[in-house]
Amino acid sequence: ETMPVLDVFQRRAVNVRSTFLCKKSFFQASRNSATSRRFAVYCQSESPARREGAFIATVLGRGGSGKSRAALAIATKYARAGKKVLLTVQPAGPINDELYGNQRLTADPQEIQPGLFAVHLRPTTLLERLWEYFKAIEKTILAVPVQGSGKGNEVFGVELPVLPGMDTAIGLYALWQFDQERKYDVIVYDGRGDLETLRALGSPEVVSWYARRFRSILENSELYKVTLPFAQAAAALVFNPNAALSPTSLVDASEELLVSLVEQLQNPCKVAAVLVSSDDEGDVRTARWLWGSAQQVNITVAAVFITQPLSLSSTQSFEPLPLVLLPTSEPLSDAWAAHVAVSVPEMEQLALDAPTPVLVDIANSQINLFLPGFRKDQVRLSQSGPELTVEVGDQRRNLFLPNELKTRAVSGASFKEPYLIVSF
Repeated sequence: ETMPVLDVFQRRAVNVRSTFLCKKSFFQASRNSATSRRFAVYCQSESPARREGAFIATVLGRGGSGKSRAALAIATKYARAGKKVLLTVQPAGPINDELYGNQRLTADPQEIQPGLFAVHLRPTTLLERLWEYFKAIEKTILAVPVQGSGKGNEVFGVELPVLPGMDTAIGLYALWQFDQERKYDVIVYDGRGDLETLRALGSPEVVSWYARRFRSILENSELYKVTLPFAQAAAALVFNPNAALSPTSLVDASEELLVSLVEQLQNPCKVAAVLVSSDDEGDVRTARWLWGSAQQVNITVAAVFITQPLSLSSTQSFEPLPLVLLPTSEPLSDAWAAHVAVSVPEMEQLALDAPTPVLVDIANSQINLFLPGFRKDQVRLSQSGPELTVEVGDQRRNLFLPNELKTRAVSGASFKEPYLIVSF
């Protein structure tokens, strides 16, 4: 098998740009500008293609609201349009084989319709494969690998249990692997579709923040300065001097990879989500809450897929997102395909027109945060140097302030649903 982890680190992502350049351009867009959304989108990718690899769509909603049907509808739409599509399925419970033409999904992609491939992201199988990748890296960079150096001194992938939260993380890692293969035009992720999924999608930005902040603290500490010569000497003995990846290059490649992942995940031309809801009050409330939570990880929500017509109040709850009525016919049937072809739009254009999570109005010294589904009393702000920390519900996000505002303190905040307006 190929080892994409090792391959990616060796490539070193030579064309990766700093995500801060993108954010600088993003901050220059005016909230009142009709072109601000597209301006922000284009700054996300300076290459002609505007994105690398497949377009990735995912579904968010309450359990039992119809997320799997929505994911299948999106996948069918693109496959019928001549795209090569991979539907990745990682349910919280057993898979309903009837959704996929009574075909049992496996841990490897299989074609269930012309152009439509499906795969079951089984956590145990993914963990086994990931472990083998790590062992391959270990053998490459260490002079004497830790595992296999003595009898009984090895852990095998088939004996690794899955820890809480690990299934979503390694499922999204598998998604990244499939994208790196460059075999598919579109990848649809049908996972838990909850806050855990959003946190996993936002994890590259969070890990990047932790690495940057604590690396700075460590490098300025006396402990680091005293122990650095000893650490360098130990590394020279432990690491393979002939390896393509040195400790320094491994760290640099990891940082570049994080920047690239943040950049791609926050690009609506690359990744977008849809909400799924019925007219049930609980479904609507959960979908709106997930809509606001997605803004905290900068994931664009493009539309709302509904299983039944909504009441006027429910419809207004999701404005300005378009509503897409899911077919009630048998999945993958001719009637299903005909309905999907007409009613399900392509996600990229909807993502371009969706509300932007953050808009900055330099002229009025304001930052506008789009937070549907939340109240003012659920929001807390704090400022540390050039960063503004926004805590909403159970999530925190650190925003870099533009040059015009980073030296100024927050003077006030007002909540005009669904926007939190922060003044400087």
